[in-house]
Amino acid sequence: MYKTGSDRMKETQSHRSARRTVWLAIFLMILIALVAIIKSLELWKTTEFSHNVVAPRGNISVAIADDAEEREQGLMYKDGLDANSGMLFIFEKDLAGCFWMKNTKIPLDIIWLDETKKVIFIHEHANPYDETSICADKRATYVLEMNAGQAKEYGIVLGAELVF
Repeated sequence: MYKTGSDRMKETQSHRSARRTVWLAIFLMILIALVAIIKSLELWKTTEFSHNVVAPRGNISVAIADDAEEREQGLMYKDGLDANSGMLFIFEKDLAGCFWMKNTKIPLDIIWLDETKKVIFIHEHANPYDETSICADKRATYVLEMNAGQAKEYGIVLGAELVF
């Protein structure tokens, strides 16, 4: 079939339009991903380790994660923690169950506490980037994450009561 010059021009314009649409879609996806990354980094910049947890053998400076966004972010992407710091997750009505180490770069001790702030479960040395669920055998109101090995160093054992 013979195509006239105007038919070929319309076809070329149609291809250009389709390519522009594809490139625009790719650009928008990249832009959305960058905004999400920047938001994640900004959340860390505003994380304040300004609260204190009193353990049997010392004080731990913690950041508080008490809403869904903060609890989801947790310590992911953090390069390290100071020796006496951690993150305290606060849940409503004993909802804390399982945690994982996805995108978490540092090994952690994870401590579950009941509503009276009594330690009910400890998982020591959670491995970085491990996506296996780490579950307490009881539901908890609070979960404390700190550098691996520090639970023992601070005297945190089953039945210990923390103050905050």
